[in-house]
Amino acid sequence: MDHAIFQSVRTFVANYGYWAVALALLLENAGIPVPGESTLLVASFLAYSEHQLNLGWIIVIGTCAATIGDNLGYFLGLYGGRPLLDRYQRFSGFRQPR
Repeated sequence: MDHAIFQSVRTFVANYGYWAVALALLLENAGIPVPGESTLLVASFLAYSEHQLNLGWIIVIGTCAATIGDNLGYFLGLYGGRPLLDRYQRFSGFRQPR
């Protein structure tokens, strides 16, 4: 099971490169459960071993995507908050008493 997940993350990063790193870290830091750290580790591994990516650009893109994703998650909670949870409670699993 773990090997299949690793291979799918590796294929995703190998095919999409920096875009995969940016998307995974942005979504993870916005609050969506995506393997962002694993994607970052695989991208760093590809930069070191196979020279497909540049480690400097991985650091810059990862930092920017994590910051933007964190701010996006903050503003979703700030401006959405309780009304957003009430509207989509059937998807989130949160009911009114909680």
